[in-house]
Amino acid sequence: MPAPDHRHPDHRPALRLAIAQLNPRLGEVEHNAMLIRAAREQAAGQGADVVVTPEFSICGYPPEDLVRKPSFVAVCARQRSAVWPRRPRMAARR
Repeated sequence: MPAPDHRHPDHRPALRLAIAQLNPRLGEVEHNAMLIRAAREQAAGQGADVVVTPEFSICGYPPEDLVRKPSFVAVCARQRSAVWPRRPRMAARR
């Protein structure tokens, strides 16, 4: 069933946010990316436009010395790009 069409009083479409409550594992980048993808799919299925995830959701918290390892940072960057691909900027709607 499609999500209801929520609109602002001035009849613009509302921005629907979803907050993903995740428990990312420290250093388990692929697992954490899978959690984020699943949360994004669930939120999209419920009509969300934007999904907010916890800080360090790709690498886990607290990353401490892991962020000093170039190979770990590279893995995180690849997974970040896979989970959140770059998209062209949206044109302003008036």
